Amino acid sequence: MSRPCRMQSRSVLSVLWVVAFLFPFGLRADDAKPAAPGEQAQAGDPAPRDEKDDEAKAKLAEHPWEKDPPPLDLEMSAEEWKKQLRAWREEVGEPLRWTKDALAVMDKIRAVKDPAAVEAILALLDKEKNTSVRFLYIQALGRTGSKKAIAPLAKLAVEDEQPDIRHEAAKSLGTLPDKREALPQLIRYLGSKHSARAAQALRWSGLTQRLGTFESPDSYLTRALINALIVKKKTRVPVGYWYAWWKASAVPGGRHMRGHFESGIGTKDVDVPAPNPEVLEALKEYSGQDYEYDVRAWEKWHQERKNSPPDDP
Repeated sequence: MSRPCRMQSRSVLSVLWVVAFLFPFGLRADDAKPAAPGEQAQAGDPAPRDEKDDEAKAKLAEHPWEKDPPPLDLEMSAEEWKKQLRAWREEVGEPLRWTKDALAVMDKIRAVKDPAAVEAILALLDKEKNTSVRFLYIQALGRTGSKKAIAPLAKLAVEDEQPDIRHEAAKSLGTLPDKREALPQLIRYLGSKHSARAAQALRWSGLTQRLGTFESPDSYLTRALINALIVKKKTRVPVGYWYAWWKASAVPGGRHMRGHFESGIGTKDVDVPAPNPEVLEALKEYSGQDYEYDVRAWEKWHQERKNSPPDDP
């Protein structure tokens, strides 16, 4: 290769090397070029604002969700309520329409107080996927004051996988005049894998508030809370193992023994005692005492409590 050709090749390689070195650092030919008026925005520029979306969000934020809507003085048959609630659900839309009219319809749904609407609300709630609409139905169940809403709300307050829904269901349960009828159901949950959720539901619904005396001479709720203070949780732990087998077989000239031996490290699921903080908080609130996780101290106090005269109402 001639000398000029070699020099030209070196120059090209030098340029390629500089480009390859600077490329990872974001150097571009357009970096030093000022954007002309009307040109497309660069990747780092803020996206254009959607005025309609901003307006919807503003209306949503200004809506008085924490304030109870005026009671809806409508009384209809169960069948009429099914039709009415379905019509309101369609007006709200999916995805939800955050317009003034749609918000007014949402207020109507959560303001329902007719006990005849309970069955229709429960049917719609069972199929509803939208969390916001589920909130509306749960609030309406509490405003009906119906005994038919007790068991479904207690179940939602414990079994639903969404913490916000469990909290709202427990709050609505707490507004029912006969909410203490939910105690047997929640006590059963205390003895299950959902003991922590059941304790939360008891607190959120106001069922652990001090009443001066316990709910019965045997104090079933106190006993159930004490029993749930320490729970067993499955924990995988390493363990050593070994096994051997031997087998006798007949061979020419006599008997022959053959066998196998093996050892190693494996894992095993075991029940390990673990504290239950939610239950402790419920027990402290209900009893007014605090023996932490000392089950024996709680049992001693509980026995003395049962043997002593009840508090003055």
